[in-house]
Amino acid sequence: MKRMITRWIAALPAILLVAGHWASGADWPQFQCDERKSGFQPAETITTLGRHRSTTETGGYGQEVWAFNQRFLAGQPVVAEGTVVIGSLTGTVFALNEVTGAVRWSVNLGEAVLNSCAIHSGKVVVATQAGKIRALSITNGATLWTYAGATKGYAAAPTIADGTIYIGSKDGRFHAVDVATGALRWVFEVGGAADSGAERTAILCSAAVLSNRVFFGAENMYAYALDRQTGQRLWRRRLTGQSFVFGAEVGSSNERGGVSVPAGWPVASRQNGGVVIFRTQPVYDSVRMLGLGESILESVTGTNWLGNPMAPPMPGALNNAASAPG
Repeated sequence: MKRMITRWIAALPAILLVAGHWASGADWPQFQCDERKSGFQPAETITTLGRHRSTTETGGYGQEVWAFNQRFLAGQPVVAEGTVVIGSLTGTVFALNEVTGAVRWSVNLGEAVLNSCAIHSGKVVVATQAGKIRALSITNGATLWTYAGATKGYAAAPTIADGTIYIGSKDGRFHAVDVATGALRWVFEVGGAADSGAERTAILCSAAVLSNRVFFGAENMYAYALDRQTGQRLWRRRLTGQSFVFGAEVGSSNERGGVSVPAGWPVASRQNGGVVIFRTQPVYDSVRMLGLGESILESVTGTNWLGNPMAPPMPGALNNAASAPG
């Protein structure tokens, strides 16, 4: 039996809840809802018939129920056990009452949170820029355990499946951690001994799980599939692109100042016996970048690409070129 409750919409730097129809137990406990990163909650139904963005402030999703405003909120809010949880670049994690929006607790970890948290069995799992994974009590925010197995920070969101946290870090290590205790189950190193021939590089995108496999992309542009019980590499494939993530802006329009965090994830599906879909960021404006480099060379040398003399170099061009990194 369905009942009228609320639906959340992420609208950085605020969380806006508007009226809708949810079935009881229609939670969103981790980034993109589940370990497959489907972005789909089958128990949720929303009626948008006859509602349009031009006629309703919330684009057809109903009237605002409550809103929570805070600076530099990061990632998707997650919802489970009657609680909405979201972290921030300032290092504060907020837990809100799902129905009223009232703050149940907030805790400042002193470590920036770049992506979504996760909720599992009374714990809020948070991965931080300091290279730590923390489990907080969903009741009061108290720290239950801390895993410090990364030498660099986490840009990805934690993925939880069958009691295990799967996440890659900026040092190129992919971790499987017990959600109950924080103990390491296994770790895989991109470009390490078990991954010869690949460049050591950061892992920025979140992981997806399907059956006995966990999938992620590393910034050497290899897509990986690992055995999620042992961490053994099952396959890898080089894909075209410059990154597995794109920049997601953080903050309001008057405070962003170019602040963005990496966001990207594969999607695993059971269709056709099991498939995984990766999205990569294309190499943007390569022609424009080549043209800009040519212009700098022309300004500095006084000749074009044919070697013909040009007008005298522009003032400051040599200094600008000389001070450019690389």
